[in-house]
Amino acid sequence: MSLSLLFSEIYRTNFRFQAESFYEKWYDEETKEKTAMKILHTADLHLDRPFEGLTGLPDALRKKLQESNLIMLKRIVDLAITEEVELVLFAGDVFHQNYIALKTQAAWVAQLERLAAVEIPVAIIFGNHDYYQEDRYWFAFPKNTQVFTSETVTTQVITTRTGKTVALSGFSYQRSWIEEHKALEFPPRAAVDYHIGLYHGELAHQEARYAPFTLAELKAKNYDYWALGHIHQPQILSQEPLIAYPGTPQGHTKKEQETGVLIYDLVSKQMTRYEVAPVCFQQQSLSLEKQNRLTLAQSFLQQELAKIWRQAPETIHLVFAKITDWPETPEFQRVLATGELLEYLQGKLSALSLQQLWLAGLSSQPLKGKKILPLTEADLEQLGQNIQTPELFADLFTNPDARGLDFQNEPLLAALTRLKADFELEEKP
Repeated sequence: MSLSLLFSEIYRTNFRFQAESFYEKWYDEETKEKTAMKILHTADLHLDRPFEGLTGLPDALRKKLQESNLIMLKRIVDLAITEEVELVLFAGDVFHQNYIALKTQAAWVAQLERLAAVEIPVAIIFGNHDYYQEDRYWFAFPKNTQVFTSETVTTQVITTRTGKTVALSGFSYQRSWIEEHKALEFPPRAAVDYHIGLYHGELAHQEARYAPFTLAELKAKNYDYWALGHIHQPQILSQEPLIAYPGTPQGHTKKEQETGVLIYDLVSKQMTRYEVAPVCFQQQSLSLEKQNRLTLAQSFLQQELAKIWRQAPETIHLVFAKITDWPETPEFQRVLATGELLEYLQGKLSALSLQQLWLAGLSSQPLKGKKILPLTEADLEQLGQNIQTPELFADLFTNPDARGLDFQNEPLLAALTRLKADFELEEKP
């Protein structure tokens, strides 16, 4: 190859390299502006909180329940890493109380360090249950963790691993309640890519004691997202901007059946709820309308309840069952009243599911079908007409034993209406 051709080839190669570098840089900048900016928002984990309303638990199941809160915490971190979120927000009440078990502290910090290892920053505020006291903590927080320890609202600015700047404004409790409207202390939106408010409190009402706020107060700040905590049921208070309670990620009573964490994309404004609870409270209604013998009834109950576990065998199911349409026989009522049926089913189901299903309660509701009244519609119409004929009751009014009675037709007519509502009538012949 001649010298001129060699220089020409070098020139073309260098030009192509520079062009490709320019294109890659331009593409990266464009992509940076358009790619997702996902945040994971959770609150009210209440680590170390016991599961309430449960009695007679086997030791093996009790141990599983004690470990489940930390399993839930690990699942949250697993989700953040898998979904490649750029920020994790803990909006208060991570712990059930401000006296925190040493083992629980160690496990929590270990999970924060997992997020630090993949460059996911974390923001934490403390709520009314785990109100902050520095001398309670045995471990230092990792460098990726922005901790709000003061009741005074402060703002911290971070840069995500993709170069986005995010202002985080929030406060923490240092006592069991705060009656002031803390929303008034939050600064207006900063000159950053995104501004997020962290707030553990409740909508203002007459007896509010947990940092009450109004939607107008929050919206006036012009933030991109408000990460709320304190209410255990998931709630969306506003779509623009999104102001949300994620609810508790793990229910601890039978009232806390809707659980999860939120992942919100600040670019597409898409929100997704994820389940992370290893323990599930459930209510189940079981009809015995077609089970006309006791042998069929107990077999049916066992089979139907076992289906709950088989649909999700990795989850611990705490089931409160209600039997409807049960046969009104003395024996059936006896085993319900004494708890014999509950105890029998608990043993069978617990062994079958390897301690993954526990029948926590068994209640009943009588037959929903109406009893048949041996009267036709025509008979009731005739009775109504007779009631409205005073002459038919003349003997009643003249009877000395009935004097002084406040006899009116209206109560009797009302009784007829009640009969038609509570009973089935015989068909016309």
